[in-house]
Amino acid sequence: MKKKIIILSLLALCLLSFPVSAWEESFENHPFDTGFSDTTGGFFEINNDHGYAMKTYINATRTFNISRDFDGYLAFTSDTTFYTATAASNVGLRLYDSEGQIVFEDLTMCTMPSISGDTYDPRRIEFIETTSGAGIECYRDGELKESTAYIIDDFDEIETISVVFTPQGMNLGLIIDDLTNEFSMIGCDDEITYQETDQYFTIGCPYSKPGYNWFYRVYNMDMDILVSDTIITNLSEKSLPVGLFTESGLYSIKLYYIYDGSTHFSNTRYFEYVGPAGYSISVENPEVEPGENLNVYCYNASGFSLVADGPGSDDSETYSITTDEQMVNYPIPSDSVSGTGVVILRNPSGGKVAYEYFEVVGGVGGDSEISFDKSAYTNTDKVAITYSDLPAGCQVQLTGTKAGSSTKVISEIYTKTGSGVFYYQLSGEDISSLYVVAAYDGELLDSDSATIASGDDYVIYGTVYDANTLTAIEGASVAVGGTVQYTNDAGRYDMSVSAGTKNLVVGADGYNILSTTIDIVSVSTLKNIYLVPITASEGETGIIYGACADYDTGQAVETAYIQISNGSITYSTLGRSSTGAYIFEGLQNGSVWTLSASKTGYDNYQKEITVNGSTFQLIKLVSQDSSSTSGDDDDSSTSSTDSTDRPSREAAKESLTWLEETMPGLIKLVVVIFICALVGVKF
Repeated sequence: MKKKIIILSLLALCLLSFPVSAWEESFENHPFDTGFSDTTGGFFEINNDHGYAMKTYINATRTFNISRDFDGYLAFTSDTTFYTATAASNVGLRLYDSEGQIVFEDLTMCTMPSISGDTYDPRRIEFIETTSGAGIECYRDGELKESTAYIIDDFDEIETISVVFTPQGMNLGLIIDDLTNEFSMIGCDDEITYQETDQYFTIGCPYSKPGYNWFYRVYNMDMDILVSDTIITNLSEKSLPVGLFTESGLYSIKLYYIYDGSTHFSNTRYFEYVGPAGYSISVENPEVEPGENLNVYCYNASGFSLVADGPGSDDSETYSITTDEQMVNYPIPSDSVSGTGVVILRNPSGGKVAYEYFEVVGGVGGDSEISFDKSAYTNTDKVAITYSDLPAGCQVQLTGTKAGSSTKVISEIYTKTGSGVFYYQLSGEDISSLYVVAAYDGELLDSDSATIASGDDYVIYGTVYDANTLTAIEGASVAVGGTVQYTNDAGRYDMSVSAGTKNLVVGADGYNILSTTIDIVSVSTLKNIYLVPITASEGETGIIYGACADYDTGQAVETAYIQISNGSITYSTLGRSSTGAYIFEGLQNGSVWTLSASKTGYDNYQKEITVNGSTFQLIKLVSQDSSSTSGDDDDSSTSSTDSTDRPSREAAKESLTWLEETMPGLIKLVVVIFICALVGVKF
């Protein structure tokens, strides 16, 4: 024999959720709750677990037996005002164990007051096992009325529960409804339609002891919270406007309570929203220019409304749909920004039932661009930000953040117009990312991002190759930021360096020295290097050869006009198609020549070259389209006839990326050209 103890307070302290069966509870819509039924007699059996509804007329003690376990909680809604009696009634409880013993009895735990006439004045009665498990407390509308100890302390599980009503006068009307042995209840219509105005529902949170705070939430099908509210009384009547429900489907009302600082789930009630059917909208011209009309066809949507909202902040218009088939013409403002707009169809209750997007092209800011000069920096670099075609008064925001944090360590706002470049000096901020955005009239025009690296625990590694044969070079010296290492027998190097932009110098016997810069911004950086062999001079002459490439992109520049001059002697040629390759041969070793190049759309190039056997020179032409001009004080523009020294670009682009990728094939091509020239083959 053992006593079954269910301690509700301890359940809360242990953070246990209420049982799944509580989801079934309701008030007026429970499957077992089929409306009030009259009954007579002095003894009545209730078999359903919850949701029962009945009314009766008594003039003597009335007992309702419930054949089930008592799990520490029993509640029902009752009223003793039916008919015309003025009498009140005592409410009590009796519990029997499996052996038929009365283990608990108190027939006057609370009183149900009576009001004369047919007025319905429901009261919520609760029987709750005490925290110690030694007895039962009775609450009426959340107020403690009585606490009584068990008669028998050691008993089997409860098998029968008897609720006893004892009238204090004659001709007493009695109603019992919403019977449950769970902790809370939710009641609502199982289905509502878009033609209704509200979804009415009831919330019951009978366990209203001090320290328990109840609240409910309404969710849509995607579990987005539509409503969140606090329950003040133990029985609350609420309503939800139908306009909250935007799509047909299953919605839910969930009940929670807060105890001892923690939130606990109680139960759920689902209902279905049935929206209008057969309606549709279609955007006839999804790409539209400022000054034109956006044409939206609405079908079977009479009584609905159409909201057209352009990409600008004040471009919204609302149209009433009055016929089953209607074309709406929405004028795009002539000064509209480029961007995405939306049209939304709303039902008569205001719910969103359909939508489509459209694009405004050719508007203000349509060609606007903004970008950093590099994709990565150290936190002490000077950052250059280039912008172009920004509309007058455009807002540019620069932010810097640390990974894992939403705090903006850097937050600067500028007003920019037209095209130009401005700078921001990083001063050691603890950030990992930079972002820049250009926005106008609430519309994002363009954006860019860059990473920030700092510290000494970075590694650069790779292999040094012969550019002609692609064989590894042993013993080559690799210098990064002043640290030197020699490659092993496999041509590999591997060294620890600090983050930042570093000078990279690589050399080996019999090879031309490679000198460039490299951004160390990743924890591990792979950099393979290709060295060009020094070609021994045969006799007294040598050659100047190489290729033309775009300074910014590294792509080959075709048919550039290239010439070399030495006093009164001038030779000229055109760079080859597809590769941009060029060659001048039969030049005196040790002679000095001025190498120049020009191409429509590019700055002129010029450099002094000394012939030493086969002398290679990559010509990097700077596009005139990328030159910076600005009227702002903090902007700068650059122009140079020597594109080998442009700090604002050299920090941004790896000038030898294209060379490293194409050098093996380029060298082979030049060698073929050179041999063909020697044997008299013309191109």
